[in-house]
Amino acid sequence: MEHTNLSRRDLLKVFGVGAAALCFPSNLKSGSHSAYAWPRIELNNLPAGIQDILYRTPSLGVRSDGIMVTWDGSNPPLRVPLYRTRWNLEHDRARDRLVSGVRKGVVLHWYGENQNFDRSIEGYLRGFNSLRKIGDYYSRTSAHFLVGDSLPFVGPRTNSTPIDIIQTQIPFQDGTPLVASHLSGLSFDAHHEKRQYFVRALYHLGPEDNQPWTLLQEMYDGPRRDPNMQTLAVEITGHDFDSPEKMPSRQKIANVLGTVTALLKRYQIYAIDILGHNEIYLGKADPGKRFLALIRYLVGIKAIKDNDQHLMDLCFAPFINATKSTRAVERYFNYLQSYLLLVSTPRTLYEWEQSVGYWNLVGELNRDAPQSNLAQTFQFPVAAPIHLHRYDFLDPENHEGIDFTLEQRSPSVTTSPNVFLTANGKCIFKGFSSGCQSGGAAIFRHRLPDGTVLLSVYSHLDDLTGFHVGDNLQRGSRLGRMAKKQWSEARFLHYAIAYRGTWETDLKNRPDIPRNAGPSWINERFIHPMEMLNPPVSPAEINSHNLKE
Repeated sequence: MEHTNLSRRDLLKVFGVGAAALCFPSNLKSGSHSAYAWPRIELNNLPAGIQDILYRTPSLGVRSDGIMVTWDGSNPPLRVPLYRTRWNLEHDRARDRLVSGVRKGVVLHWYGENQNFDRSIEGYLRGFNSLRKIGDYYSRTSAHFLVGDSLPFVGPRTNSTPIDIIQTQIPFQDGTPLVASHLSGLSFDAHHEKRQYFVRALYHLGPEDNQPWTLLQEMYDGPRRDPNMQTLAVEITGHDFDSPEKMPSRQKIANVLGTVTALLKRYQIYAIDILGHNEIYLGKADPGKRFLALIRYLVGIKAIKDNDQHLMDLCFAPFINATKSTRAVERYFNYLQSYLLLVSTPRTLYEWEQSVGYWNLVGELNRDAPQSNLAQTFQFPVAAPIHLHRYDFLDPENHEGIDFTLEQRSPSVTTSPNVFLTANGKCIFKGFSSGCQSGGAAIFRHRLPDGTVLLSVYSHLDDLTGFHVGDNLQRGSRLGRMAKKQWSEARFLHYAIAYRGTWETDLKNRPDIPRNAGPSWINERFIHPMEMLNPPVSPAEINSHNLKE
């Protein structure tokens, strides 16, 4: 990977972290060259789905007059279809141009059509053009682009032509976008009452490694402006994108990716200023937290894949606060991951990491997790005749793991059995817990081949010796012994598997769960440990398990 030493002058070109820190690197104004030598990264380990989306992404650009065009490499660029909304027809004067000289953003929406909705071009335009009540007034809605499932289509169209990429507003004659009606008032009361958790998450990230100041923060804590006057709106057909059955097709995601990257490059918009309607206005759910994180991730991946210096600047330049550009790339992707955890749950983060192969990319960036230490398989933590105690996963409903027990009367075991690490991993906690899982405890982090990370948790241990926090251990390494409790003749091991984000949200501050934890809380942070065994093992199989130590 190539590194570049940056001068003080170069560093002063990028974002600061205060409210007044809004400066654009001079090289980004023209887009002609980059001041930074961004690293080349192999992307072969990304999931097949991500690579397919990148392959499907159309080549799009926005001309100086604000018209979007597409090309296939063999023909001259052709403009995407234009179907103007009534709002655009009624707001096409000079005063309707987006505010000049201020920071811009791209806002993603899902259209939200119901089951009987007319999914023709005319149907979508009727939806835009109808009057809707917003607060105490009625208004039409609008967007700059409408994106659907079809491959970009150039040629004669009918009302039944599938939706691909359509420009729904023509810019002002000088190429400046005209305002679209897509955002209602900001949630200032919620922000002042500290309920605007998206903005609070960004401020929480801010002190961590000097994260950059974003447009969302400026909207709430900068000069008061109509957010419609500094944002471009992209409507996407469909709804409920974070539900597995409603997840957009790969072609639709590719169309969104192509549209967004074209807008970023034409209007010098940073990737951190790709916003969701839900982030700006708390009463909305579109376009979904995972979907928004996916688009931001894909923009960075596309920049690397295409070796697009201009797009890499727009993604990574705000994260340069040191002398190496490699670190800025890593910080961008870490920012996406950390932010998603703060605004969602460990389970949501895990599902996103799995879909994008996040930790495989991190491995390419910093090489801190060699392939030889991947957790290929999980084994039982005890090699002795064991049984399930009374407590299983969610049985009772506040139990996040399983309890193995070894009865004293077991004739084949005369000493307290050893407890072993179930998969290759790194120790992140060694000590004692004082809750329901009292006694010696250890927590290990495991990186899996699919680009995810899980935690294994061991409690009720004695004799924790031979390893320390920070050690990378192999599967089968001895951790300690099953402890005997004063209130029972049996020896126990409490064993749990958690999503990686559970360390940051909960276990880092306290290595056991709250006594009042319920099924919903646990399901967002833990999974049934036996699901990780290959093949999975049922409780009946555990109770008949008879491995020799």
